[in-house]
Amino acid sequence: MSSTFNTKVDSLVQWLDKNSHWREDLIIKESKFGGSGVFYQAPDTEDDDDPILLRIPKTNLLAPKNSFIFNLLDEYEPINPEIDISQGIYGLVISFIYEHSIENNSPWFEYIESMDIENSEIPICLWDESDKANLKHTEVDLLNMLDPKDLINFYIESLQFANLNQQFIEIPSVFDIPRVCFTKEDILNKYNEKLIQFGKLIQTTISRAFDVDNYYGLSLVPGADIFNHIEPKMIDGVVQGRENIHFVCDANVCDICGEGECEHEHEEDIEGDIDEDIEERDMEDEGDIEEDADSEEESSEEEGEHIEQVDEEEEEEEVKELTMDYIYQLEQEIFNEEEDTDLDPEEVSTISDEEEQIQDNGAMSDLAQELSDGSKCCDVLLIRRPETSGIVEIFNSYGNELANCYLLQKYGFITEDNINDTCILSVEFFKYLKDLKGKVNSEKRKEIENKIAWLETIGYDLINQIVESQHEHEHACQDEDCEDDNCNQMEYPESWPLSIRIKHNGECTIQTYAILKLLDLKNTTFKYKLLSTTKQRELISRISKLILQHTKQEFELYNKKLSGWCQQRIESYPNSQTPSKHSNLINCLKQQEIKILKNFIDLHS
Repeated sequence: MSSTFNTKVDSLVQWLDKNSHWREDLIIKESKFGGSGVFYQAPDTEDDDDPILLRIPKTNLLAPKNSFIFNLLDEYEPINPEIDISQGIYGLVISFIYEHSIENNSPWFEYIESMDIENSEIPICLWDESDKANLKHTEVDLLNMLDPKDLINFYIESLQFANLNQQFIEIPSVFDIPRVCFTKEDILNKYNEKLIQFGKLIQTTISRAFDVDNYYGLSLVPGADIFNHIEPKMIDGVVQGRENIHFVCDANVCDICGEGECEHEHEEDIEGDIDEDIEERDMEDEGDIEEDADSEEESSEEEGEHIEQVDEEEEEEEVKELTMDYIYQLEQEIFNEEEDTDLDPEEVSTISDEEEQIQDNGAMSDLAQELSDGSKCCDVLLIRRPETSGIVEIFNSYGNELANCYLLQKYGFITEDNINDTCILSVEFFKYLKDLKGKVNSEKRKEIENKIAWLETIGYDLINQIVESQHEHEHACQDEDCEDDNCNQMEYPESWPLSIRIKHNGECTIQTYAILKLLDLKNTTFKYKLLSTTKQRELISRISKLILQHTKQEFELYNKKLSGWCQQRIESYPNSQTPSKHSNLINCLKQQEIKILKNFIDLHS
């Protein structure tokens, strides 16, 4: 699944050794699941198994804020206000493209060179028309994943940025298009090959991106992106992940400086206070600034003396091997606030080639110091040992909640019998709603519209709150002390139409039944029991009683209606499939969706 050149693995590992802690017994080689994977042989006992497989300083991540173009990105004023290319996935993609374009001048050259960009998949919105025709009425189509509008707008904004800054940095080849051709029509008709190449670069980036923290945001984490995905399983009605590793880091940092503890939060609190005596406050602020300046000057002098002393002593020392034991030792020293950061003499050896070894030793010592502060690093932790012995592949999870349509959109693959797959029935619902409104007078139509408006603004969120509170979570992790913030969370679609769906097991969502019950509710009951209620606690209680409880007859009526919608959805797929590049994948995707719809029909026939 990871598009990595097997021929570039050695240089990648060398880069990791120089810029991170990469456990030496890990093996990167071809995986039967596609691309390259990470393999290792577990020690005889868990006590001998260091859980840290990778630790990399955040300063070594390929992130917009670490890239040489960040200042230009940060100062750029977008033509399209909806596309802020200084951050998020936009900033990461452009940073990656520019770092890729300068080749061995980039500090991430060996890392980038290991990526098989040319053979990467392209975003599904750029697939050819035959593929898109075959995807008609699939989840991918219904969720509007086939429209290239947003991608093309991003490309045009990227072209504008490259053109504006060409006096400072050379335009990457993928952005080398005449200024007069910065239009959707010209790009599609004259420069489609460059658009496709841009798509490959996007797919390479987003399929490897990790959300790091408030400061760095989405970033590429060398080493962490090589682990392949393993799909979760449903056990006793609960989705349980099977991944061997977790990506962890301290995400709660200052979004201004990236530090865990800093003065910015305090300064923001001061600025937020309303002080009646503005003059006195200004004088106090000036005093604080002067005091801080004096303190900084003293601190700089002390730091300079300390660095000079360390540098002199480091010239006589060499880090023989950067091990986690050594990093743990440094971490403990920092924790104990020891000022002396000299290396342990037992872990150093005499320099043979003085000039070269001093340079290497200094770089290794700097890296060791960075790695010793876990709060400023990203870790890949082994959280579940493989069940089989020998040299085996270890896996990550790209998302234990991701349905195939999202896996396809972000990573370019699907999994067989994905337990997170669902089938939306919103198209069939709106057809039903249109027919219903067409059979009644204007007064009744207004009543229906009022119910839908209430659902849109108030009802849907409260329904989800009630469902969440009733949900008895069964911990999906084997570790009772799991620190996964998302472990206890249930995720619901952002909008109510997307909640009208059939789940993988052939059951309908609670929200679907609630929406159907709302439409059947007498208008007087809706008006005086729900619409006019302003107290949330009382409204939640009434929602629970009025639209979340159903009689046997109501269930039978709704299930019959839903079975008809499922059949309509099945019949909406194209009768035949046009030969195309991704026809086999699309057929598999389609058959899994049809299976879900048929499951519901069979359960209620």
